[in-house]
Amino acid sequence: MSRLSNRNRRGHRRQESRLFQAVLPEAEVCDVSIGGAGVQVREPLAPGERRRVELRDVEGRLAHVVEAEVTWHAPHPSDGGRAGLRWLNLTPEQQAWLRYRLPTTPIRVEVIALVLLCTLDMLTTAWWLHHGMATEANPILKPFAQAGLIPFAVAKTLSFLPAMALAEWYARLRPEFVVPWLRRSFTAYVGIYAALVLPQCRL
Repeated sequence: MSRLSNRNRRGHRRQESRLFQAVLPEAEVCDVSIGGAGVQVREPLAPGERRRVELRDVEGRLAHVVEAEVTWHAPHPSDGGRAGLRWLNLTPEQQAWLRYRLPTTPIRVEVIALVLLCTLDMLTTAWWLHHGMATEANPILKPFAQAGLIPFAVAKTLSFLPAMALAEWYARLRPEFVVPWLRRSFTAYVGIYAALVLPQCRL
């Protein structure tokens, strides 16, 4: 079979298989996605063949047996080469499990939402400070707000961006722990913003 580009082979963004232990006797799973997996095979697999693969969540210790179909095979002189598998007939529970463990975007939606919320907070606060409509209540940020808009914007950005980068990194290792906390943090941030920040505005 002729070699296809990764873009043509794959319909979903894939993640290295360190999050999973996969049991497939004739192959070693290299990466996993919501739609399938890439495997290093010991013997050639013919497109159209079906295999049952046991995926075990390394962190959560959960296991699911899924049916897969071989979609492509690229031979290699030294071994069986590489092959692509497509999941078949995933149950809603299995789909939810894979989506939870494997983000579909380069950065998790929860992290993006929190960064946007923090940025909105920074911009609106800077606007209100500039027009004398509010005062900075955070004692740590207050000196920067008094120093000017640029020092305030830099300090505000540094107060959340490193934490968001760390959360994104750790969420790839422990999503079952990090993702719920990101969602709770977003909800709490909105509540605090509405309860404590908005009332300060002197409209």
